[in-house]
Amino acid sequence: MAGGAGEEPPPKGGEVTPLFFIGAVLGHALAGPIGVPVDLLAALGFVAVFAGAANTPLACTIMGVELFGAETAVPVAVACFVAYACSGHNGIYLSQRVAVPKRAGSTLPPDLTLRDARALRPVSDLSDLFAPYLTEGLSMSDAHHVSQTEIGWSAST
Repeated sequence: MAGGAGEEPPPKGGEVTPLFFIGAVLGHALAGPIGVPVDLLAALGFVAVFAGAANTPLACTIMGVELFGAETAVPVAVACFVAYACSGHNGIYLSQRVAVPKRAGSTLPPDLTLRDARALRPVSDLSDLFAPYLTEGLSMSDAHHVSQTEIGWSAST
């Protein structure tokens, strides 16, 4: 039995099932107002939310084509890659490596994990605009500039 007396065991289900559910429900909810077939948008939400959360657009595109058929390949690919681009350096797998920064002005060190990227303090002043000039001459392993949007920080964090 997990835990001591009076403690509840942790909930089961992992990360994947809730993400699939959230994406499919979101797609279903948006289908009516925008006039798109419910089954298509639910399928796109299913794979796109997971692609953004796991930072795996190609794998999710392949999964979507396998699950929903070859005729959905283009919309599934677009949905997965848009979700990936919008997710920043956030993800459900904190040991995942940031091999290529998603933002042009970023100077994240190579082989940085998502956990380490979240630990970096974001720069919130105007130096974000001048980041390429401020870090000029530094190697990627020495630079530690990261913007708020890149690690998912907001003013409330």
